[in-house]
Amino acid sequence: MNLSRIFSLSHRFLFRPSFAYYSSDVPQDIYEKHSVETLESLTDKLEEILESQSGKYDVTYSNNVLTVSVPHLGTYVINKQGPNKQIWLSSPLSGPKRFDLILDSKSWVYTRSGESLHSILSKEITSIVPRADLSSCYFGGS
Repeated sequence: MNLSRIFSLSHRFLFRPSFAYYSSDVPQDIYEKHSVETLESLTDKLEEILESQSGKYDVTYSNNVLTVSVPHLGTYVINKQGPNKQIWLSSPLSGPKRFDLILDSKSWVYTRSGESLHSILSKEITSIVPRADLSSCYFGGS
């Protein structure tokens, strides 16, 4: 194994973001409240953002699963994952990610990178709608 590979691997583990606790530490009723409110808030905001655009965008929220179909790009699926107390994202651009509820920062965080669900979605939706900002949504970190 070469030196740059060793440095890369050790850097990844040494400088990993740390948080006070993860979703698994949050009581089930708190997780339920924040996950449902987050998904409903994202649904409302994405409908508002995408309805102003020409194109056949489809935003659907049913049974704790938010689906956003974007022509020529693919489908986003955002859903509660109750047993893990997480929200999962399947993105046609960045792939699958699992987000933990961090109460201190009022956000859902992908612990591998430290990025929030709302910031990742905002960046990706900006490729469709310039200046799309989801940070004002429930538990968007604001």
